[in-house]
Amino acid sequence: KSNSNTLQSNIHIQSLHIGQLNDTINEQTIRLSTLNSNYINDLNDKNNTIKDLLTEIDNHKSIISNLENINKANTLMISGLNDSIDDMKSQVIISNHNYINDIN
Repeated sequence: KSNSNTLQSNIHIQSLHIGQLNDTINEQTIRLSTLNSNYINDLNDKNNTIKDLLTEIDNHKSIISNLENINKANTLMISGLNDSIDDMKSQVIISNHNYINDIN
């Protein structure tokens, strides 16, 4: 009978230990699950930030491309204006020569 009581007592103690271990495992599982969830949320936030930055980079590329096209157009316009100025100078010189010749 004494052996039986000791055995039952040991079984009871073992089952208490198993219960404590179970509680610890459950607590750790919840803690890890929360950490994992926070980590995933953090990664998602970072991913969204990267997506936003990539979109902004694309927008800036588009703006740069537009500015480059405007710059090319302005360069052509300036070149045309310079040609017009040169033509006007030539015409003024010719007019002056003709005027001087007419006077003489």
